[in-house]
Amino acid sequence: MKPKFGIVCVHGIGRQAQGQTTRDVAMAVQRGAESLGGSVVEAEGEANVAPGARVLDVSLPDCDPIEVVLHDGRWDHLVEPPPWRSVLLWMLRVAPFTIWLTMAGWVNDILDVQERNGRTHPLLQILPAGAVMLVPIVAPLMMLLALLATPVVLVNRRFSAVARTIVSAWIGDAWMYRSDKLDDTAIASVRELVENVRQNADAVIMVGHSQGAEIGRRAAIDTNVDTCVWVGSGEFPLGILRMLRRSPGVVVALWAVLLTFPMVFALVLTAMWNGLAGLVGVAMDAFTGLWPPRIIMPDELGDRADAVSRGFLDFAWSGLGEVAFLLVYFGVAAFLIVRMANAPRDQQRRPDCEVAVVKSLMDPVCLGPRDDADFVRYVPVSRVKNWWREHVAYFDKPETGKTLIEAMVGANQISHVPHVPKLGVAIHVIGGLAAGAMAYALWALGTWMLTLLPF
Repeated sequence: MKPKFGIVCVHGIGRQAQGQTTRDVAMAVQRGAESLGGSVVEAEGEANVAPGARVLDVSLPDCDPIEVVLHDGRWDHLVEPPPWRSVLLWMLRVAPFTIWLTMAGWVNDILDVQERNGRTHPLLQILPAGAVMLVPIVAPLMMLLALLATPVVLVNRRFSAVARTIVSAWIGDAWMYRSDKLDDTAIASVRELVENVRQNADAVIMVGHSQGAEIGRRAAIDTNVDTCVWVGSGEFPLGILRMLRRSPGVVVALWAVLLTFPMVFALVLTAMWNGLAGLVGVAMDAFTGLWPPRIIMPDELGDRADAVSRGFLDFAWSGLGEVAFLLVYFGVAAFLIVRMANAPRDQQRRPDCEVAVVKSLMDPVCLGPRDDADFVRYVPVSRVKNWWREHVAYFDKPETGKTLIEAMVGANQISHVPHVPKLGVAIHVIGGLAAGAMAYALWALGTWMLTLLPF
């Protein structure tokens, strides 16, 4: 008798049709199996298979055939969308922190990819991460365009209805999860479905996409699941947003850092630049009058060497002071934030099973650190024209299906080399230029803000 795997498919934000997520997962499994030289046939379900479930017979080279039963963990019909005004105001309040989270998560994943590619030199590792500096440049421009388009959207009834639906029914799902309004509906429903699937399956696998991965994680903590597969998981940003809701003091501290850091950066950078310029000036003075070549007396040579030494010491001491100031600034901020942070109890808990994480370097939702025990798989990045839909394109890629199959039969049973994104010369150059441009923009902003102070 073929082993039977029950897969619980949990969707992310937005309105979902019945069976849409199981259909996407089934297509991913088929693409993954075919890329491995296998095949997938949709079979008739047995009498004890739940209504609406999809049954797949999966055959793979050098593996015993398996039966996969996909169950729809649809939950959006259980909740009422929140008022769009409440969600919109929340979006405006968290926008700066969302940009920070995206930047931090992107840096983390770029460093991870660089390490997987064997690039251990610190400069080579960090240089592509400079491309992250494009986020605070592009994001405000997109927000400005959205604000400029708001009057047009509000006047046109059709556009207005679409915009309100997106804000309320899509982004509103994230607002409800952050507000703990899905605990007794979505999470409880998925938990109950897992318990029912367990009765007729040899193994249960939880597959969650986007916010559905977080809902699945919460459900899997208290139920018997054999493997979890998180596809484009929003665990990192959603976890931070949940923490911020419970920690109003942290929000105040973050706003304080946001408003003061440009001035601190300008002060430190200006002082270090002036110190460096002074050191260069002293060094140049030390060589003045040495052309054409002539004999230098010991006293003159000693005076020139002493001048260079004093200039270097002045620069070193001034640099040490700026570095100490920065360390104190960030140390105090970090201390206050850690002391005031009130994270949900479940935030650091992991399901008692293996966890696979499917990510893309161009998906801002999935970026961020993962638990050391998770095994991470990257999918190839889509073409530039399709970047805007990267978050919803996972199930179109064979690598996602391969990870799902790997979770069922084991990595040793299939011939599969995990994909690792390659960061070429262009991204290194873009990263360096973006980091330099952002440093200058931040210095200019901080210098201007300092002129506004009354002292």
